[in-house]
This record gives sequence, structure tokens and C-alpha cells, in this order.
Amino acid sequence: MENKPLRSRRHGRRRVQVDATLRNGSGVARGAELTDLSEAGCRMELGEGAVEPDEVLVVRPGGLGGLTGRVRWTRGNAAGVEFADPLHPAVVDHVSGERELEGQAPRPPRPANSGFTDNFGRPLPSLGNPRRR
Repeated sequence: MENKPLRSRRHGRRRVQVDATLRNGSGVARGAELTDLSEAGCRMELGEGAVEPDEVLVVRPGGLGGLTGRVRWTRGNAAGVEFADPLHPAVVDHVSGERELEGQAPRPPRPANSGFTDNFGRPLPSLGNPRRR
């Protein structure tokens, strides 16, 4: 048997650990964890259930909109998905937690939390020491 070289990837993969939700064509949702990500696709570990090669899925990695893709391979509870539309490199940077800051203004310091939260549970900034008149 002849050893064929592995085909090189067009886009570099980044190791990630991101919770995601999957939906198949019938709308059934289930949890998964993305374990690597590139502009062209992702590798995921499924919590339960199985997917089939060529199955079309909508993948929603934490905080992003739905990404439509096709299952290209499966191994045990792992699957590789090729996205229908490649991701912008900045999206891959954002999801993987790597951001290029060169040439960008530094982020302003965050105000200290007041200990109070809004109706959505987000911390409210402290107003500092208000002066009494």
C-alpha cells in the first residue's frame, strides 16, 4: 500500500475549548464543544447523539450567530465540520481568545463594579465618590 501525503490545509487550525449548540435539519438541538477552529471549519466533541457524514448542521459557538456547515468526517463522538462560508480571520481570533492589538489603541480601564447589577445580571460600574453639596 502506498503512503499518500496528507493534504495541506488552507487555513491554520487553532485549539479552542468553546461550548456550542448544534441543530440538524430537523431542528433538534444538542450540545457540543469545539476543540479546534479555522476559517474553513471546526472539530467538535459531541455530548450525546451522533452526526453523519454529509449531514448539514447549524453550529452556534458561544455568543456567535449560527454557522451552517457540512459534516466531513466522524470518529467516535468527534466530528469535523466544513463551514459553508469561511469565517473572517478576526472572528477566529475572537473565538480563540487571540486578538491582534498591534496598531490598535489600548482599551480604556474598566470602572470598578458597584456591587449592583442590571436586570440582565450584568455588573454596573461604580459612580465613584459622589460629592455631596
